[in-house]
Amino acid sequence: MNEELRTKLKGIYFEQFGHELLVTEMPFKYLQSIFEVDSHVQRELDHRRRNAIKEYILNTVHEETFYFSPFVYSARRCLVRDGDGWEIKPGSKLMILEGQHRSAALTSALRHLYVKKEALEEMPHGKQEEIASIDRAIQKLENFTVTMQIYLNLTTQDERQLFTDINTERKNAHSGLIMKYDQREQYVILVRNIANKLHHLLEIETELSRLSAQNSSITSLVIMRRCLLALFEGILTHKEGQPKLSYCNEEEMEPIAYTLGIQFKEVF
Repeated sequence: MNEELRTKLKGIYFEQFGHELLVTEMPFKYLQSIFEVDSHVQRELDHRRRNAIKEYILNTVHEETFYFSPFVYSARRCLVRDGDGWEIKPGSKLMILEGQHRSAALTSALRHLYVKKEALEEMPHGKQEEIASIDRAIQKLENFTVTMQIYLNLTTQDERQLFTDINTERKNAHSGLIMKYDQREQYVILVRNIANKLHHLLEIETELSRLSAQNSSITSLVIMRRCLLALFEGILTHKEGQPKLSYCNEEEMEPIAYTLGIQFKEVF
């Protein structure tokens, strides 16, 4: 009976900088039950960050595929070799070092979808197409493959140091690159569309986030996004996620944004 409760993993074992590692992968629905958070190593969950990732997941899961970098764990001696694979000792759990917010966001997104599905099922005239769409999204998230990087021989001090290194050495992508390549955020896509329509009227910087005295461009994609965010939502600071409109609908955003873009030439 205990054999049925054991989790077995197959992956690639190697050594790096004096540490033993196992790289493997697992569907998220199985992963949730085999790790926990150590508050002495991890920071407290940032709910705003979790919610931003959750919103990204929910906005992407129905139409596109999304990707996450590997989640990082410490085995804390709970992994043992088992033939050509590895086995997690019954009752033991991995400790997550990197991926806490993404994991919490996936769990929260699944919870949101289940609640939404149940509400639709309780309606007198069930919306079967929408329920089916939610079912597909749930299956997609539950079976989402998480790449795992598991350290096998870290001490608690090593875990703290690795967590610090990961979170201090990591840098976000340059805002100019995000504006040029991001396919997820609606404001970014809108700005690129407007810039393409205005390229014959305005010189628009598409890679740099700031304009220097030597740059002949009138504006940049980054500046245009900030202007549109202020125009449509009244937000002058940083914002992640999709538009939340109060004074127009999504179909009106592009014509309004184009009109604003034309005014750049008059103003500057």
